[in-house]
Amino acid sequence: METMTHGDCLRWAQKYRDMCLTHQEIHEQTGSTGSLSFARQYERLAKHWQAKADSFEQKEAA
Repeated sequence: METMTHGDCLRWAQKYRDMCLTHQEIHEQTGSTGSLSFARQYERLAKHWQAKADSFEQKEAA
C-alpha cells in the first residue's frame, strides 16, 4: 500500500470540499435532500483529510 503524503491529503481535502460545494448548490437549486446528505458526507470527508494534512504539518514542525 502506498504511503500518503502531505500533498495527497491536501488534494483529497480539496476534492471533497469541491464536491461538498457542488452538492450544496444542487440542493439550493432543487431542494434535493439527497444532495444535502451527500454535501454533509463530503464535508466530513474534507475535514478528515484536512486533519490528516494538519497532522503532517505538526510532525514537520516538531
